[in-house]
Amino acid sequence: MINDISATLEFLEDNELYKTQRPYILTPHGHGLDQFGESNGLSLNTVRLINGEVVVRDIRGQNDFTLQDAGFEVINNETRNKALDFIPDEARKDYARETEEFWKERLGAEYVLTYNVRLRRNGYWDPNEPVNTAARGWIDPPAKGIHVDLTFEQAAVLISNHLTEQGKTEYLEEGYRYRIVNTWRPLIPFIEDNPLAVCDTRSIEPNDLVLTDRIFPNNEYTLYLVKHSQKQRWHYLSKQTPSEMTLMMMYDSKPGAARFCAHGSFKNPMAPKDAVPRRSIETRSLVVTKE
Repeated sequence: MINDISATLEFLEDNELYKTQRPYILTPHGHGLDQFGESNGLSLNTVRLINGEVVVRDIRGQNDFTLQDAGFEVINNETRNKALDFIPDEARKDYARETEEFWKERLGAEYVLTYNVRLRRNGYWDPNEPVNTAARGWIDPPAKGIHVDLTFEQAAVLISNHLTEQGKTEYLEEGYRYRIVNTWRPLIPFIEDNPLAVCDTRSIEPNDLVLTDRIFPNNEYTLYLVKHSQKQRWHYLSKQTPSEMTLMMMYDSKPGAARFCAHGSFKNPMAPKDAVPRRSIETRSLVVTKE
C-alpha cells in the first residue's frame, strides 16, 4: 500500500540578506542551544527557517531510485550488531567497522573510513533543558531543517583531515574518486514518528542550496541549507524497519553523478498518537575508489 503524505518540511527562508551574506550558526557548547543556536530568546545565528508544504511520496515497492542517479537508495540490509541502543563505545565502534565493510564491498573501495556514528531519538529529553553531556553522551534529537551535511569546499577539507599522510600520498592524485556517504536506519520495529525525507537530487536547482557556516568554539564547517521549490521531489519509505537501510550521497568528486542528497526529518501527520518515538542510527563515511 502506497502512503503518500502531505506534510510540512522546514526550509531556509528566501531572504535578501543571504544574497550578500552567508547565513551562520554559532554554537557554544553547553548552553542548552538547539541545532540552530537559539535558547530562551538568545539568537546566535542568521538562519531563518520557514514551513514548506510538500507531498512526500512513498517509495515502498519501488526500486528506481539509486545512489548514483537520485542521490539516495533504500536497500535490504541486516546489521550484525544486536545492541540496538548502540550506547556502549564498543557497539558503536563495531557498527562503524561493519559499515566500512559494507562500503568496501558495495563500491569496491580502496579505502573506507566511517568517521561518525550518530544516534537520534525523538522525545528523549526536553529540548530546552541545558545539555548534560554525561547523561546524553552522543545522542541527538532528529535533525531540524532540510540540509546537506557538507558543501563541496568542506568535503575537500574533510577528505584531507581523514586521510593519513600515506593515504594522501597514495590517493590524492588522478585516477581516484572520493565520496562521502551516509547510512541511516531505524532502531525500532518500524518508523512512523519523524521519518526521514529525502529529495531526488535531479529535482534540486543550484539556487536551492545556500552555503551556511556552522561555528563551534574549536572549529567550523560549512553545510548547505535548502530553500523550498515546487520542482523538488520528496520521498520517504513508509514504516521503514531496521533491516531497510537508506544510503545517501553527501559528496561525489565525479561530475555527472548525483553529488549530494538534501534530507531531514518531518512530523508525520498520519502517525497515530501512540506511535513509538523515533530512534535511529546513522553513519558518515569517506570512501575512495578507483575511477
